[in-house]
Amino acid sequence: MGFITYDRNYENKTLNDGYCLVFFNGVVEAVYSDILRVKGGQKPKKGETAFIASVAYERYLIEAIRNYFTGYKALGIEAPVVISMALLGCKGAYLWTDFSSGLDSQPIDREVAILPEVQVGSFDEEAPTIMRPIFDAVWNACGLPRSYNYTENGTWNVRL
Repeated sequence: MGFITYDRNYENKTLNDGYCLVFFNGVVEAVYSDILRVKGGQKPKKGETAFIASVAYERYLIEAIRNYFTGYKALGIEAPVVISMALLGCKGAYLWTDFSSGLDSQPIDREVAILPEVQVGSFDEEAPTIMRPIFDAVWNACGLPRSYNYTENGTWNVRL
């Protein structure tokens, strides 16, 4: 086994929005169940059109990866590691983008979207660079060619 932490839901104090489990062998299993929203920012109710906030989820994951790398270094765990990610219960969700950008996302066509794994050779690598293939795959699942939160030269540069 290992060590577990969890995040309490602020709207319903009896539920958790996520957890992070660190196994003794260095494997980290992290779950965040609060990624889908409706216009206005509330959690979707059954039948409502759900969105993934393109900037917010990327920012959240980049910060999480940075924190995991810091933790790995503190524990003396060495690279390489593999990052894998999946979106569960996401069928019909759209990607929320800056509408002034003219992007028109399509709904995700499956309940489970398995995203590509990325291998990390060093914990000194930049988290946005590491995560780009995963982020691009989410945008692909929504009918867009890549994450437009990156510049043409590959720098993560969100437009607020």
